[in-house]
Amino acid sequence: MKTRILIIYLVSIALFTSCKKDLGNYDYTASEVITISGIKTNYPVIQSVDKLNIIPEVSSNIEGADFEYVYFTYDLNKGGQDADTVLKNSKDLIDYVVGIESGRYALVFRARNKKTNVSGYFHSVLDVSTRFNDGWYVLKSEGNKSDMDYFNQAGEKIEDVVLSVNGRQLDGDVAHRIGVNDNYADPNKFLPNYNIFEKTRVLIPVTNKDAKAIKLSTGKILNDFPEMFLDKPVAPYSPSMYVANNLGQWILNNGKASFIYSYSSLLSKFGPELAMTNEFKDYRLSKYVVSNGVYDPIGFDELTSSFVAMSTSQTFFIPVGDQSGTEISAKNNNMKLVFAGAKALYDDFFYAVMQDKTSAQLKYIANVTGVSGKSFKIALDKLATNDPAFSAELFTLNHSLLKVMYFVSNNKVYARSVAGIPGRNTDLQISLPQGETATFIKHIKYSNQFDYLIVGTTIGGNYKVYLYPLNNLGEFSGQTPAKVFSGKGKAGDISFVFPSISQTTFPLTY
Repeated sequence: MKTRILIIYLVSIALFTSCKKDLGNYDYTASEVITISGIKTNYPVIQSVDKLNIIPEVSSNIEGADFEYVYFTYDLNKGGQDADTVLKNSKDLIDYVVGIESGRYALVFRARNKKTNVSGYFHSVLDVSTRFNDGWYVLKSEGNKSDMDYFNQAGEKIEDVVLSVNGRQLDGDVAHRIGVNDNYADPNKFLPNYNIFEKTRVLIPVTNKDAKAIKLSTGKILNDFPEMFLDKPVAPYSPSMYVANNLGQWILNNGKASFIYSYSSLLSKFGPELAMTNEFKDYRLSKYVVSNGVYDPIGFDELTSSFVAMSTSQTFFIPVGDQSGTEISAKNNNMKLVFAGAKALYDDFFYAVMQDKTSAQLKYIANVTGVSGKSFKIALDKLATNDPAFSAELFTLNHSLLKVMYFVSNNKVYARSVAGIPGRNTDLQISLPQGETATFIKHIKYSNQFDYLIVGTTIGGNYKVYLYPLNNLGEFSGQTPAKVFSGKGKAGDISFVFPSISQTTFPLTY
């Protein structure tokens, strides 16, 4: 027994001595201090345009250090710490053109003393944007083709971005809308460790004959219109609207809606057409789908004059009920939908312009509440036939706290308060330049940077887009636009984009 105790004691002494020795080695190397200077904490660059010039100074408190160097990046949005891209194995970066995709990265410089195996690090932030993802896109049609012109913050234009990057354009002679989604599966980037396709940001320009998913960071087409579906739709194609929220994406084709669940591990492919309930089988949705970013989008069936909710969890529409006190039913109301749009993100109500199918003299601005509960209370503001809103062709809403509707009537732009029933103050804001015809109207407010009422016009086969600044009452600050974009063709929509834009940055609505 004493012999066994002695052996255990001797082994313990040996292990303790070994640990002491290891700690001594570790303390020796850890006492080395590597100092790095001459590197900035942030580098904003434009992809494939700007160059990095970094010449660091590296020193050690231990003489005779023999260094090796490396620059690498990792994507801060992914949360990992592994190197995604090794930029260069040397101390200096001279005229290095940054070619990685747009995004926010950690730029790491490592200097390792090969004699001691001790490393020093310097972490910077590398903000990569592109020529195409920090400015304004104008969706326009020209002949039987459509494309997007891009204007950067300085107003410099790149024409026909889709054609210049991909060698082809969108089909269609009517430019509808530009959709946005930050949760779209990139078919070119499969992540085997997670068994999913990497999600990315896309623009979805939609025309009367085509739609494409275009990667924001590169301008590359990820999916053409028929390839967006698990089962290709039957031609001829006639898309009209794309909307998205954090749970799903929807697209209309020939008045029928198809859906993608955003958190599916599969590629972003729209499934079969959503079905109606047993109440009525066939349907044709208006292009005015209302999406406020969080609740189920609301569609309007033109065949039955009925509102329906476009579910994020079912393959059929959810019928909308009526609250007490509603002036008309949400179902079978004999109305034609002239316009519908969400006022702001997360609002539980929206506004619509509706016209009686039986009497052309009956037109209303409707305040529709109860979106979250899918049970509507509709209040109607009857428009007098001599009210400019009665003859208006284009409508939009102020997408902020203000309850203001803008519209174009006889080439003049008006504003109308819709805070109550009846509405008040239909005021002339501006008259459009002579000879120009309005093609779209839109309000975009972004943080504290700008607040614009935007009007697109066409004249002589060319477009102009006027960005008029608004004051805090939603009124024009003057007759002079802050910006004017112009180009060939007929403009149908404009979108402001930046690297971190998502489907809930602005309401995806008319």
